[in-house]
Order: sequence, then structure tokens, then C-alpha cells
Amino acid sequence: MGNRKIILNEKQLKYINSISHGTKLKSYLKKIDPKFTDFNKFIIAFEETIENKLRIKKNNNYSFDDLVFESIISRLELLNKYKKTCIRIFLECQKHNNYFLTLSIYLNKYFSNYSQNYLVKYYLITTYGIIFQIWIEDDESMDKVMSSLGKFIEITNKIKSFIIK
Repeated sequence: MGNRKIILNEKQLKYINSISHGTKLKSYLKKIDPKFTDFNKFIIAFEETIENKLRIKKNNNYSFDDLVFESIISRLELLNKYKKTCIRIFLECQKHNNYFLTLSIYLNKYFSNYSQNYLVKYYLITTYGIIFQIWIEDDESMDKVMSSLGKFIEITNKIKSFIIK
């Protein structure tokens, strides 16, 4: 019972998002589950919830460009609904290395659904990190994200053409 997964419901997620940058957050998290006094436990529950919402259909027919685009945009489109919470988690990760480690484990797990190849996963996670920084500043339309990701893929393809002949 001590290791049960906590999945947050939509009502909780929306409320958490609305108070993510306020002082009420920690007391509300504690009401959901007393273990959430440890913010790392909340990150785990949040990521488990996101993972449940992002059930990925294995598709080995993706081109490399489609794989990059689909994996990154699918996650960011879902996270758009909880952007304030994501930013709070991001800010807390900057202060606490163990939070960042937890988040990294979930990102690795997520991108493993798209590729088992170590170099491809490393590329996906690195690209996601760069695009995430743009996403933070972008609006709900994600126009800057889409444009930047397209340019990033284009640059990668140019570099690949020099490496792989």
C-alpha cells in the first residue's frame, strides 16, 4: 500500500494549475496526499498522471522527423493544460537536483516509447529540453514551439547529411 501510484484527477490538476505559483499550493497538495509534503512525491504523481494521459501507440513506421515532432509536440500539447504547474516543477527542479533526477527518469521512460536506440533517445530528450525552454515563453497556440522545432529538425537533417553519406 505504501508504494501505490497516485493518479491526479482532472479537477485536482486544474486547481493545482490555478494555484501553482501561490502560497496555497503546498497546503492543497498535503490535502490530496500527506506524502506530497515531499514535492518529489508530487512530481512522481504528476508524471504518472501525464503518462496515463499520453498512452502511446507504438509505431515503427515514423520517419525520423515525424518521430521527433510527434514525441515532443504530443507531450507539450498535453502539458499546455497544466503549464503553470509545469513551470513550478521546472523552477523547483532548478533548486533541487533530486527533483530533476525524478523528472529525468520519467522523460527517459516517455521517450523510450518512441525509440530504444540510446542516441535517438538522447537526441529526443536534449531536443525536448531545448524546445521546453521555448514552450515556457510561448502562448497556447505553440507557434514559436512549432517553428523552432521545425528549424531544429531541419538543422539536424543538414548535419546528418554530412555525417551519414
